[in-house]
Amino acid sequence: MSIAEDVGVLYELGRFDEAVVLAEQIHETEVEAQPRWGAVQRALALADTGALDNATVEAVRHAPPADEGDLRHILGVALVRAAEAIRHGRAAEAVTLLKGLGDPQRFSERDGAVELLPRLVRTAIAAGCPDTVTNLRDIATVPTPLRSHIAATIDGLIEEIHGRPAAAAEPLRAAASGWEALGYPVEAALTRADLARNLRAAGDPAALSATAHAKSLCGELGIVLLHKGV
Repeated sequence: MSIAEDVGVLYELGRFDEAVVLAEQIHETEVEAQPRWGAVQRALALADTGALDNATVEAVRHAPPADEGDLRHILGVALVRAAEAIRHGRAAEAVTLLKGLGDPQRFSERDGAVELLPRLVRTAIAAGCPDTVTNLRDIATVPTPLRSHIAATIDGLIEEIHGRPAAAAEPLRAAASGWEALGYPVEAALTRADLARNLRAAGDPAALSATAHAKSLCGELGIVLLHKGV
């Protein structure tokens, strides 16, 4: 279980290769949820670097959640499968997976799952079903730094979904700075990419430098964006 926790930390730090290698030390179990989550986290790291393979997707697909309340696992598996479908041109399959999750608001109520919500929104945008996530709200009702940055990221992305890129830029800029201050380089890079995309859409003169900055951050981490906006 401690290995699974370390996998998550390495992922958050953008040390994807180390996270993948460490996760391979986890032995599958039908009892403990945490080790199984390490396997899902490994798949998410592979998805972010464009290295997700069919064998990994199938292994994750057949890994059951501990119970119906194991929301992090349920959401994580759906996101792995949706990412693989999108990258291989099967957007309709990704839409089916995302709609099958039901009301996404339930994931905001469970620590662990809530951290995947920015990824969920980005995946919905990339799949072409942004309407499935526009009712997300009250993420920062308990205003921890983590939830505050998640909420700001989602607020910006929902503004983008509604066709208001200039309005999206303010919360995304705040979220990116917050992720950097919190020491989450992966979320910072992804949010910088979101910001750059919206600045370009808004015709903002800062778009050029923001795009270069986002590309640099993603390149340093080896991130291959699911959304092709940057």
